[in-house]
Amino acid sequence: ESGERNFLWIEAFKGTKEKPYIFTNCGGQVFLNTTHYYGIKILNSSFLRVTGTGLEGTTYGFKVRVTGGSAVSAGAGFSDIEYDHIEVYESGFSAFFLKTDPSCSDPDKYARGLFTTYDI
Repeated sequence: ESGERNFLWIEAFKGTKEKPYIFTNCGGQVFLNTTHYYGIKILNSSFLRVTGTGLEGTTYGFKVRVTGGSAVSAGAGFSDIEYDHIEVYESGFSAFFLKTDPSCSDPDKYARGLFTTYDI
């Protein structure tokens, strides 16, 4: 839904290549304006699309301003994610920060050879 928000958190959505989950702005632009570490965060998800095409005539349906971190972040086993029509107009660290780190509590979960991120 349109309006101003602190951040958008997307976790544990598992689509398929044929039927990805689609997250879009609805009814106008979404302004993510925060001092948090991220504006859009995706964790443990695959085959999804975040698109700002929800309002005809609007180039960027998502506008992201993050003064304390990365505007768009993904981690913890993400793969096959598409982003489009997102404007990052301020970021304290990076516009996009997309990576999966190994886990100390479960060292085999994202170990080399056991997990790969595809198609960003």
